[in-house]
Amino acid sequence: GLALPSMTGNLAYYSSPKEDPHMTLREEDDVDSDEDDFALQPTDLVLVGARSEEQFSTVEVFVYEEPHDNLYTHHDIPLPVFPLSLAWMDYRPHASLGAADAADARRSNMLAVGTFAPYIEVWDLDVIDALEPVAVLGAEGAQAALD
Repeated sequence: GLALPSMTGNLAYYSSPKEDPHMTLREEDDVDSDEDDFALQPTDLVLVGARSEEQFSTVEVFVYEEPHDNLYTHHDIPLPVFPLSLAWMDYRPHASLGAADAADARRSNMLAVGTFAPYIEVWDLDVIDALEPVAVLGAEGAQAALD
């Protein structure tokens, strides 16, 4: 039969990256840095803005780190329609239903987005990569208009 050459000749491998002396970045360090990127500090300022480019509209959540004089995009929310107005609110729709502590359950970072559509979308700013709004105000009227 045909024998294949061995590919592991002078290759050194380790059962764990922790054993490799050439690895300078440990897995724990990488996980911590990812969590630090999304964790907001008490000194951070949060700004929200809407932007449209041709056929693409988005709401962008910015974080300004005042001690470091650094402004960066924390996350964004793609929108199906051109945004007209934004309004922040700290009340979660439907939060009091089944909540143990109603005062804490209602506090949240919500954003109402008014667009050219005949309804208002309410987005949860505490959720990264949200796929849909938490609530749609006026959705029944919009559906009736389409029918």
